[in-house]
Order: sequence, then structure tokens, then C-alpha cells
Amino acid sequence: MNLLTTTFKFLNLIGGFAVVGSLLSMAFLVINKDGFLTTSGEKLRGLLKLSSVVWVIGAFGTIIFTLAQILGTTLSDALDLTVIRSFVTQISLGKYLAFQALMAAVVFIFSFATKKIESLVILLALSIAGLVAPVFESHAASSGSHSLGGTCL
Repeated sequence: MNLLTTTFKFLNLIGGFAVVGSLLSMAFLVINKDGFLTTSGEKLRGLLKLSSVVWVIGAFGTIIFTLAQILGTTLSDALDLTVIRSFVTQISLGKYLAFQALMAAVVFIFSFATKKIESLVILLALSIAGLVAPVFESHAASSGSHSLGGTCL
């Protein structure tokens, strides 16, 4: 189970970073004509589509395998829709992972049709927000006796 969790987290991160890189390139680095993509931007669309597919698979897989790992159950128990719904609506980590998966799906859907630079910039902002969302679930190292707890290990 740990190997699959790590694999999907890797796919999630590599897909998300490739999406951000593709969108950055399409929006700011390639030549555009009157605010629309040119041939070089359209060539990058293939990379955007592929990386967004990887990100969607990684994001949804991360939800399922993280849930299974947290619960200490098998994959079939973690695939129960009630358990998944409770995880993504009631637990902060689940909410952030669901937001990330939603942003990955939005980028995937709009990667097929977006041709204007302004739309690409909006997708870029959404993808960055989705990519960093789970970071806000972490605990802060500024709480009292945090360093003491770390040195006792």
C-alpha cells in the first residue's frame, strides 16, 4: 500500500508541475498573436493535455490511497463512497486533496479548448492554487515544544 501511495503522490506532483510549466510556457514564453496562441503554443497543448491527465490520475489516486493508509484498511474498504465522501467533506486533508483533484480536472477539461492568453493565465492561477492546497493542511513548527518533540525521536 505504501508503494502505491507514493506512486500516486509522485504522479500527482509531477503532473501538477508539468501542467504549471506548460501553462507558463504557453501564456508567457511563446509568441502569441493578438492574445491568441500561435502554432508553437498549440504544439505545447499536447504536453498540457498529457500532463493534466497524469495530474488528474495522480490527484484522485492520492485521495484513495491516502485514505486507505490513514484508515489502515484495504483498498476495497477505502473505495466505499460513504467513506470517501466523509473524508473529502469533513477532514481538512481530504478537503485540500479534493480541491486539488477538482483543480486538476478543471485544467484537464479546459486544456482542450483554451486559446486565449488570458484564459491560460487563469488556468495557471487555478493550477498553482490546486498544487499548493495540501500544503495548508500541515502543522506549524512554531508551536510550543515542537523542537523538543523532534529531538526525542
